[in-house]
Amino acid sequence: VSRENAKEVSSYGEYGPEDRVNPGKLRRIERALNSFLTEKGREFSDHDWQIDVVAVELYPSERRAVVRHLEGVTL
Repeated sequence: VSRENAKEVSSYGEYGPEDRVNPGKLRRIERALNSFLTEKGREFSDHDWQIDVVAVELYPSERRAVVRHLEGVTL
């Protein structure tokens, strides 16, 4: 949902990237979804779908990443 710059990514503090999915970002996702469904809605009207958030924390000095998948985010 969000791209953090390299400096922010290396020092998360007590908040993870999923905490940065704030009401403003959720509104942008909702607008994009509404626009998509307006254009392609008939193709997706018979399918179940959900909004997920994938949070990625990068630790370059340790050469590792932590990935969390949050399913079914409510807009």
